Amino acid sequence: MNDLIESFFNLFFIPKVSKILSEIINFGAICGIVTYTFKFIINLYLKRKNNLNLVPYYTDTILKAAKKKYIRTKCQNIDPSNEIEFENNFAFAVREDLLNFFLKNVFRIKQPEQKYYLILGDAGMGKTTFLLNLFRLYNNNLLNLIFSNEKMKLLPLGENFDELQKVISDIKDPEKTILLLDALDESNLFFHEETKNYSIFFDKLISLVSNFKQVVITCRTNFFINEKEEPYELKIKKYNTTGNGFHIIKKVYISPFNNSDVKKYLNNTFPFWQIENKNKAKKIILSTKDIFFRPMLLSYIEDLVKLNKSNFIKFEVYEALIEAWIDRESLKYPEAEKLIFKTNLYLFTYELAIHIYENYKENGYFISFENSQKIALKNNINLNELEIRSRTLLNRNSNGDYKFSHKTILECLLAYFSFLTRKNIGVNQYQIFYNLENFDFAQNLVEELHLNYKQFFKLPNIYEIDDFASEHASKVIKEKYKNSKPTIVWENGMTYRIHLQDLS
Repeated sequence: MNDLIESFFNLFFIPKVSKILSEIINFGAICGIVTYTFKFIINLYLKRKNNLNLVPYYTDTILKAAKKKYIRTKCQNIDPSNEIEFENNFAFAVREDLLNFFLKNVFRIKQPEQKYYLILGDAGMGKTTFLLNLFRLYNNNLLNLIFSNEKMKLLPLGENFDELQKVISDIKDPEKTILLLDALDESNLFFHEETKNYSIFFDKLISLVSNFKQVVITCRTNFFINEKEEPYELKIKKYNTTGNGFHIIKKVYISPFNNSDVKKYLNNTFPFWQIENKNKAKKIILSTKDIFFRPMLLSYIEDLVKLNKSNFIKFEVYEALIEAWIDRESLKYPEAEKLIFKTNLYLFTYELAIHIYENYKENGYFISFENSQKIALKNNINLNELEIRSRTLLNRNSNGDYKFSHKTILECLLAYFSFLTRKNIGVNQYQIFYNLENFDFAQNLVEELHLNYKQFFKLPNIYEIDDFASEHASKVIKEKYKNSKPTIVWENGMTYRIHLQDLS
């Protein structure tokens, strides 16, 4: 190239001048290329920074926290809540990587016929974390930054509806924008419109976002009364697409973790030099069946390990998880209302456990939504319809019936009630108020509580039992068992006896 430029100038100038001129041009070209490249990189950086801006709804800290220890979300087309325990779900559901589903398939379609997606999952299944990571990965993709003029926006539906409506309306080029809407169940649009008709409510929201290229919405499964109430066909007519009629919304359910996911999470949480803590975490997880298949609950495993208890009993794990769950739900309320909500939620949880226990032989471990409302009304529990459906420790199956998110939570509560109300009816013989014949895990927890002299609890005590008397009884039992190896033998579902093996 340099020789070509120099040859051209030789036609008009002496060789020495031609060489100088060609070098000046080459230097200018190099400077121009460097300047252009620098500007290109700066513009790319600014574009990325602007695209990743989630203020005022999410901070950089929240985005980084969502990335840390993230295990890729899986999805399925069968509601996992239809099974009593998560592990039963894996035999029938086909799991798919949800990030790949959107990033490698859905978002690559230039003129998508399928515009609307609804991601359903129970509390603590990682819906918000998934959207934050989807948003992060899409906007960090170099090919998207360089070649695409499309953008992605993420908004929480729990914000004031009037303000949110203005924000959505002000988004430029909606036809080139992918819109992510988090937490439909937290939207005050439902109450803002003063309607209990789900189709009307959902159509109003969809009409607001109908001009966007694609819309992805997350929601708690419990928000809808049953699977039939979950939206399917929308009142948005198709244009410029194959086929006739109206748009439909594609539903997918977030899959619970499996053993492989839990293992990956532990590896991300505890590096190789924390092998002791990792082993403690494994021990805790093994003691609780598959309750840690719910990502939100698994996120507390590090806190449980940090308690540094050598004799961590299973009941204390469940107690900590129930407390953390209710604390998390209370964060959605102003400071002055948190304690009131928590008190009502604890009381509702207790009464629900008792009702399911009293009726499980006829109804299984499920309760209808109508009966759950009656329980709240009967016991003067101040929880509204939405709070009962989506703030409690309940899951909803496809038929619209509810159950505890995990059967062992029910058994934990029954064990707690049984232990608090136990009576000494003979020498080393005790009777409880609840019949645990068909609740072997609850029996196991009662044994733990008794043999570990448990006297102080984080869970509220609804029974009028004197703390001093409880502490005194615990000390007496501990002294009594000092030189013995006590074991518990169940005589029936309501009576157990302490067998003492002399170690002296």
